[in-house]
Order: sequence, then C-alpha cells, then structure tokens
Amino acid sequence: GGVDNWLNYRYNANAPIFGSSSENFSDDMTLYYFSRFVTPVRGTPYFAKYGDKFTVVNAEFRFPFLEYAKFRFPLPVNLWQIRGVLFMDAGTAWYDDLTLIKDPDLWPFNNTFQDLIASTGTGIRIYLGYFLLRIDMAWEYDGNGFSKPRYLFSLGGDF
Repeated sequence: GGVDNWLNYRYNANAPIFGSSSENFSDDMTLYYFSRFVTPVRGTPYFAKYGDKFTVVNAEFRFPFLEYAKFRFPLPVNLWQIRGVLFMDAGTAWYDDLTLIKDPDLWPFNNTFQDLIASTGTGIRIYLGYFLLRIDMAWEYDGNGFSKPRYLFSLGGDF
C-alpha cells in the first residue's frame, strides 16, 4: 500500500515484520527481506498486504487544472502546470495460496475481498522547480464500503 516518497506515511502495525503478535512472527529473517515497497495503492498503509508475490493495477485520469498562478503575498510565488488526477488502485500480495481465487473454473472473485486492497480518489500535481509535489485524497475500499478520506503528500515524479 501507500505511495512512493510518502511524506506523511502510515503502516500496518499488525504486519508480522513488526513482530506485533507472536503467532504471526517468524524467526526466519528471509521472510522479511524486501528490496522495495510495492506502491501505489493510495489510501492504504504500508504493509497492508505482504508476501513474496504481488500484483497491482492503477488507473489514473490526468487533466489540466491551472496553467499558471502568481502570488505576491506573503511571499512572491509562481506556480505553473498544476494538474488534477482521478484514480483507482487495487492490489494484493501473497506467499503461497491466494484465497481470492477459490475455484479456477469459475469467475475467481466470488465476492471475496479479504486478499484484495483497493482505493479511489483525487489529487493535484504541482511542479516546484525540480520537484513534483503530489497531494492526493484517497478512500480505501474494504468490500463493505469506503473509509474516511486519507490525505497523502509526496515528492517525486509520476509513475
């Protein structure tokens, strides 16, 4: 879950990598090695799902929002190419068995949402010289409804 270069990040404290519960924690450190976070499923915390296999789908609609803005008070600031985005993200991670797929001969989803994380939302992109400031508002979907909005602030390029 999460987004690249997340400034106000959150993580799932119940993930076994943090050793929050003894029945989930393993002494085999090879289970906890990772070379990078798999992002973005915006609106979900880091370690919302974990495993050695994953899949992520992102759909994003980008549109021009404001071409140029010039402010003089309290500091002189010029902003250009402010863009808007609408997005939907979904993904999952697993080790051996993916319970999302119960019978491969049928449509695999069967209204099971326990292995999938998903979110939808909106945001803006502001170019700040060499940096791109990304501000997103995302709602996580858990199969029963949407969460309260989560605000994500990050620096970096588009994916």
